[in-house]
Amino acid sequence: MSEPKTSLKQKMLNVLGIKKVYEEKNDAIKKKIKDVKFRIEKKKKDTKIAETLDLISKL
Repeated sequence: MSEPKTSLKQKMLNVLGIKKVYEEKNDAIKKKIKDVKFRIEKKKKDTKIAETLDLISKL
């Protein structure tokens, strides 16, 4: 028994579908990385502010 032949058009649609899924996942990952970087920067700023306030309170 041989497999039914998949048309070239169907193969191309499959590839495009897979590509779209990967692009969506890639975008989601990029967004997550951006969010994490933002939170790290915010944490750094908050720490800096806390250190500054601590220094001011020691004056």
